[in-house]
Amino acid sequence: MLGCIILGEKNAFPVDFDAGKTIGQLKQIIKSQAGLDSLPHKLKLWKVSIIESKKYEINEGVDIKEKFGGEKLDNDLNTIGDHFKEQPPSRHIHIIVEQPPPATLPQDVVDWSNVNSIYNWIKTLKRSSEIAAPKVYFSFQPVVASSVTDY
Repeated sequence: MLGCIILGEKNAFPVDFDAGKTIGQLKQIIKSQAGLDSLPHKLKLWKVSIIESKKYEINEGVDIKEKFGGEKLDNDLNTIGDHFKEQPPSRHIHIIVEQPPPATLPQDVVDWSNVNSIYNWIKTLKRSSEIAAPKVYFSFQPVVASSVTDY
């Protein structure tokens, strides 16, 4: 059994494994078991050995390699047995799953079904005080009193 955790989440979950299965197959199992939307081949798996009580230190932005001695499992054709020669210790996190960043829309596109997208678009609009007022020009011509007629 491998203890897995999604980077940025607090709940670990177990995954049964067969040492003969590939890393690519492990990604598919993790995707399915964790209910992830990401494509399996886009997931980054990190082999670590972290006692479960320290799982709260596994946060977004942490350098997994430096802080936890993480080994990136980036060859989808390697077998799980290539990386786990023996049964891993129980009550440990063995795999950190890093999802790809969410797809972003171009800045000039508003997703009208998403309140945050609309809000961010509104924030980009100029305030009325920032909008340049149109320039108005007046032309005055001298008027001679003799040209003014009575009505």
